[in-house]
Order: sequence, then C-alpha cells, then structure tokens
Amino acid sequence: MLEDIKTLIEKDEYKKADSQLKNIINDADKNTELYSNATYLRGCINIEYKFKEKSNFIAKESFLECINSKHSMPLAFCRYADLEEDNHVAINYLKKGLEKFPKDGTIYRYLLDKTKFVKDRLDIIKQIEELNIIDYYLFVKIISIYINQDNNWQDCYVYSKTITSAYKLDNEEKLLFNLISALSLIANASEVVLEAGAIDVLVADTPALKKDAWAVRGALLEAIEADTVLLDECDVVVPTNKIAEFLTYTKSLEAEADFRVKSFGHAGDGNLH
Repeated sequence: MLEDIKTLIEKDEYKKADSQLKNIINDADKNTELYSNATYLRGCINIEYKFKEKSNFIAKESFLECINSKHSMPLAFCRYADLEEDNHVAINYLKKGLEKFPKDGTIYRYLLDKTKFVKDRLDIIKQIEELNIIDYYLFVKIISIYINQDNNWQDCYVYSKTITSAYKLDNEEKLLFNLISALSLIANASEVVLEAGAIDVLVADTPALKKDAWAVRGALLEAIEADTVLLDECDVVVPTNKIAEFLTYTKSLEAEADFRVKSFGHAGDGNLH
C-alpha cells in the first residue's frame, strides 16, 4: 500500500500522496506499523519544499502521531524537534526519543544541534562515549564541535581515526580525516614536548608568529658568529628518534675537545645545524 504512495512521491505527485496517506491514517489500526509508517511519511511530505500545499502544522501533527504510536521511529523525534519553535520543548522530545532509542546516533546529533551551552554539549558527548556509539555523521558533528568551540584536538584525532578505520571512505573523505588527524597531532605536539621536559613551546599558528619564529632562527647564526672568532658550520642529518642521543654526544665532545657546539634548526626533520 505504501509502495504505491512512494511511487507517487517519486513522481512529485505530493498532493495525491498526501490525500491517500490521510485516508490510511484514518482507517488504520493505531497499533500497527502501517499507521506509524504512514504518519511519518505524511510528515515528511509536508516538509518537502516541492509540495506547494505543504503544511508545517500537518507535518508536526503527523510526526507527533508517529512518536506516540506503538511503532515510533527515531527520525520522527528528530523531524518534530526541527519544526518545534520552542527549543526547550524540542530538546525534551529528543530526550524522550533517547529513552526509547538510547543508542540512536541521529537523535544524539540533533540533540547536539539544539543544545546551546558548551558544557551541556560536552556532557552529551560523554554519554555518547559511555554508550560506545559508532555513527559517521554523529562523529563528524562531534569533531566540528571540538574544533569550533573546545579546541580539543586530542579527541578530534581519536574520532577521525575511528571513522577512517570503521567506514569505507572515498578519496576526498580520506584526505579530510587524515588532514584532521595531522592537525590534531600538530596541536597536541606542544603538550607532548612539555611533558617530555621542554622548557617552553611556541606554536607558530599565525603569520605574525611564523615571521617571528623565522627571525629568531635567522638571528641564531648571527649570534653565534658574534661570539666567536672561528666558526665551522655543518649540517648533520640524524633520525628524529636519535636527536636527543646525538645532542648528548655533542655535549660530551665539548668537554673532551675543549670547543663549543651549538645546535639549532630543523629538529623535526632530523636535520641540525
């Protein structure tokens, strides 16, 4: 029965489809899946921009009927929340949906959209993590929240890696999430090196800071030249995991051979001056 109506929708015959759905809803047993599916479908028709006679009132009523039916569906709660002007009421309906569908990623995504305060959003994300929900679009939403509001790059890395391992992505998607992962590692690098004993960290994430960093780097050689009468400059390439060991070795040479060794530049590339 509904297949014929879906065919009408595919043909953009919305008015006819809406009329037939109304009849089905009036005649169907409210405890059947047919009733729930018909109410949801009628709600969807009445938010379709191509349907000139669409009605938000009918859409809300239809989604509400589906919500209150025996065979309600998660998207009915989401669609109703989208149409509800009172944000508090919308949130309450989404929470009601989670009582019935506690691990539905789509309802959680809509709830994050409707929730305005950062702390409340982070509490919702904590619930999602505790329930171990895996949902592509929900994770994308969480990543955007962390980037735009919380700057929590460490969790961005975790979510990006989960997406790339759990889903088959096209090349553009792979590139996007690999880029997010790379940016996350860069953002977290300062915390890592500070924990490892660095005295201070400067993250050159603006044009002005980049210019200042390069100015310091250029001035280092001038400072060394001004402090000695004899200078021999060498470029030494060392595996990045051996840099600390190499610097310890060069310091031992200072005492042994009675000369100074100053190292700077390109440590992340394994190339030291």
